[in-house]
Amino acid sequence: MPVAVLLRRCVHCYDAALLPVVAVLLHRWRTLLSCCSASSSATVPMASIAIMLPC
Repeated sequence: MPVAVLLRRCVHCYDAALLPVVAVLLHRWRTLLSCCSASSSATVPMASIAIMLPC
């Protein structure tokens, strides 16, 4: 099996393993932001991170 295929599979498994961790961290950060500040400027970083994650 070519090395590139193995690396691609490893990266896919690594991403799949990290997905629940990232989801929990984002959920906690969103909760913290909503508790600490009700201003719309506090939600801008959350939106930019949510856009970057699917990439």
